[in-house]
Parts: sequence; C-alpha cells; structure tokens
Amino acid sequence: MKGEAEAPAALGRHLEKLKEALPGNQGMAEEGPSGAAEDEFLQRAFPADTISVANMDSARAAFLNAKGRPFPTGKGRPGTWVTVGPNDALYPFTSLRDSSNYVPNAYVAGGRTTSIALAASCTPGNCRAYITPAGGGVWRTKNALDGQPNWKYLGGPFGINAAGSVYLDPNDPSGNTVYVGTGEANICGCGCVAGTGLYKSTNGGDTWRGPLGGNTFNGLGIGAIVVKSGSPNTIYLGVTTALRGMSSVCCTGVTRPVPGAGKWGLYKSTDGGATWSFIHDGSTSVADCLGDLTEWNNGRTCSPRGVRALALDSSNPEIVYASSYTRGVWRSPDGGATWAQIKPSLNAAIIQT
Repeated sequence: MKGEAEAPAALGRHLEKLKEALPGNQGMAEEGPSGAAEDEFLQRAFPADTISVANMDSARAAFLNAKGRPFPTGKGRPGTWVTVGPNDALYPFTSLRDSSNYVPNAYVAGGRTTSIALAASCTPGNCRAYITPAGGGVWRTKNALDGQPNWKYLGGPFGINAAGSVYLDPNDPSGNTVYVGTGEANICGCGCVAGTGLYKSTNGGDTWRGPLGGNTFNGLGIGAIVVKSGSPNTIYLGVTTALRGMSSVCCTGVTRPVPGAGKWGLYKSTDGGATWSFIHDGSTSVADCLGDLTEWNNGRTCSPRGVRALALDSSNPEIVYASSYTRGVWRSPDGGATWAQIKPSLNAAIIQT
C-alpha cells in the first residue's frame, strides 16, 4: 500500500478491507468524492441547475410564513429555544488515524470565531464583549474578565446565522452602537457561508435593524467593518464572495459565486448605511471589476474573492488601507477615491493569499 510506512497498522488493514469490498477506482466513484454533494445540490436546485439569491429569498419568506404555526402540545412555545444537545463536541479516540488527522486521545472541539469586539472600558464585573462564531450568529457577555463569562445569544433577528464581523462604533462613548456583518469572509472548504447583509443595534445588541442597504450584500460575506471617527454616518465594509450561501453543502461540490449576488470588494456609505458605493477591489479602477465568473476564477485585474481587511489612519481618517485576496495591500489618500498598491500579494495565482 502506498504510504503504508507512515500509516498505523490498524488503518492499513482497514483500508485494505475497504478495497476488497468496494468496486471500481480503488473504492472511489468515477465522479470523485464530491459527487454526492453535487447531486444533492442539483436536486435542491431542480428544475434549474443552480440556486439564486431570489430562490433563497423565496425560501426564507416561506419559512417566515410557517413560523406562526403552533407548537405541538408540550413541545415549547414561540420565542423559546430548548437545548437538545450535545453540550460538548467530543471527538473520540480512533485507531484509524494518519499523519493528517493524528490526535493522541479523545478531545473536545470548538468552532472558529470570526471576530471579537471589546468595550473601550473594562472593569471586573463590567466588561462587555461580543463574538461572532462562524455559524452561530452573535453573542454578548457583560463579564468578559471573569473566568467563566456568561454569554447571551443575540442573533435571532438576522436573516442567517453565518456571521463574519462585529464592530463597536467609536463615535458612541456608551458602546451601545454595534454593527454585525453576516456571512463568513474567509476562504475554506466548508462552512464559510454567505450572508444576508449588515445589521445595526443602538442598545448594545438587545434589538437590531437591517439589513442596511437592503439586498446590497445578500449572498456575500462581510469580513471587515470600520466607522470613520468623527463621522458616524461614514461606514466602510470589506466584502468577499464567501461560499454558496444558504445552499452550501459541506466541503466539496459547487463553489461558484451565489447567482444574483452583487460585486465583492470594498464598499462605502456616507448616509449611515442607507446607500452604498463600490469603491475598490484590488485595482486602480473599479471599472475593471465586474464580479463575474471570470473574475472569480482570477481571470481579471480585480481580486477574485474581495477585500478581507481594512483600516483608517488614526491621524488622518481620509487615508484608507485595504487588503484583498491575491491583490495585496492598497492605500487611498482621499477616502477611497484613488488607490495605489503598497504591498503586492505573496502569490497572485493563489486565491488564499
């Protein structure tokens, strides 16, 4: 067996048994390991061959229409969630391990957290913090300095649980103005699900309004939020393609941009999020950026995945820095009107750089 010297004996014997039991291509279907996921996606899309933003909006509307149906007797009530477990994601020890997934024993796993926002002032017993788990909405604790903080889920009003960023407006000294961008902006094989837009709270996350700008960011991922100091109506968003949105099936299959979604890149609003302008995506001119499949396949000047991080110069907030996948770091001296690259990508041919 190829690579047998690196594999534990139990794993080697197990793989040999599989070869005997499964026909064809050493136990692999000719269409590849992603065939089942692609087939499931096509069944959901039928009679079309893809799932668009409009399709997802219709499905969400149907869900909302069904939301008012009564619970069966004894099964709960509207507005109340009942935990069904498990409390811990325990990964058991297995003898069928190799160098790529080796662990010495059973372990408890946790999902990734895409962003954290911490109050400007923290004291023991009074320290607010917000986190966005990749697929878990947004959570808040008021005692972040404690050994075991108490967390409260706040993401119920969002259009989806996938969350990419949480941000506290520096113009609000109370710390009550919070923004959350839905959709995970990372590049990964599964779980980087596209979102429904940007949401805002002015009472520390107790209630929300949005998505700001309507469907502008539906089907995309928001990975960075910055509000200009001294100008609370001026907001910048770093936006990426994310994965197939609410139609995603884990790990393999169709990963093209969500049909009907807008362009990925850097957006700016000067009216508190009511309207947005597309101002940059790793090129000197936004006219180069079409947001089509050719661009997504890294075939144009602009970034194939969008803007992942951004910052404003603290001494001059008109100076904007933005980094985009495969296109490096760019700087604008005039609030996003013009751009110059100040650091190239490590490898413009690899979308993860």
